[in-house]
Amino acid sequence: MKYLFLGLFLLLSVCLKAQETRFHSGYIITASKDTIQGEIMLRTDEQNSKSCIFRENPQSEEQHFSPAELHSYHFINGKHYYSQQVTLDQEPKLLFLECLVKGRLTLYYYPTTFVQYYFFYDEETGTLTAINNQKVKVSGKNTNYEGTDLRYKGITRYVMRQWDEAEKRSENLQFNHKDMIRAVVDYNNAVCTDQNCVTYEVNDPSPTRKQWGVFGGYAGNIVHDYSKYLSGYEIGIQFSFISPRLSPSLAFLGEVVYAGSGQSYANSPDALVYGDFKAQCIAFKLGGRYIFGQQALRPFVQVDAQFAFEIGEASDTGASALAGAGLLYRVFKKHDIFVQGYWNARYTERWGIRAGFLF
Repeated sequence: MKYLFLGLFLLLSVCLKAQETRFHSGYIITASKDTIQGEIMLRTDEQNSKSCIFRENPQSEEQHFSPAELHSYHFINGKHYYSQQVTLDQEPKLLFLECLVKGRLTLYYYPTTFVQYYFFYDEETGTLTAINNQKVKVSGKNTNYEGTDLRYKGITRYVMRQWDEAEKRSENLQFNHKDMIRAVVDYNNAVCTDQNCVTYEVNDPSPTRKQWGVFGGYAGNIVHDYSKYLSGYEIGIQFSFISPRLSPSLAFLGEVVYAGSGQSYANSPDALVYGDFKAQCIAFKLGGRYIFGQQALRPFVQVDAQFAFEIGEASDTGASALAGAGLLYRVFKKHDIFVQGYWNARYTERWGIRAGFLF
């Protein structure tokens, strides 16, 4: 169990190291409309809506701003948040709303743990209208429906009533970033006949990146006392998850690995005595990978907590921690080839090298 704790400790260290990469160039606009350049921490959607963490440079102290203290805050070539007074569940709240589209009709976004909200802001009338995807259950003589409250379609149709396509588009409208952004952009372009009144459209509505891949490799022991030597192979599937809101450099990993090996014994360097030993196991891993840089060839370090289950004659079933390093190389547009070496913290003489492809 101590090796599992060691793996978790190493993973926590990587997460803390990734904290610095969460600051991005940006600026804040104060309630008195003063603009201050600096760096802003990019966090989850819900955290970004509650407060803004700002520093003027890497050496300066972090400042925490509430929606009451700022007019807005902005990431350079990224997200924009505006302080807005909204009413949710009949309760007034002052929040930073993420701006997805800026125009005559502006679209804002705000998520909670269980419910997502979109807000339409009409620049001409100054009205803010909310829709959400709360779950409802409707039962009647000829109706039995349980799922997302579909009233958002009718509200959207009313807000866009000046548009000839409003009824058609609202009927097919899905409650997600892609559909909502496209509908608001098309509405603005239709009603602004003299010019394009869309001044901003979010360029990365879904920044989270998920990958899965396959790999194969060699596993062995470092021969230091000529007492035994273990060699074998491993194949597996890897899943990775990167969220720039947490860190653009930190990937969370999960792996399922099948390993097989044979073992030889040696009494001395000059007289080898061989013995067959077949071991197979299934290992499950959870870990973190810290990636350096954004170029095509990117080095990384990785730590994993592993739990292995014996399925052959193996006698080393249990928890352990692994540490390693490797290289990622971007091919095509979204895919990576990787090569990685690792070391086992429980069985200190054990090591491995693997290569794989991430889709």
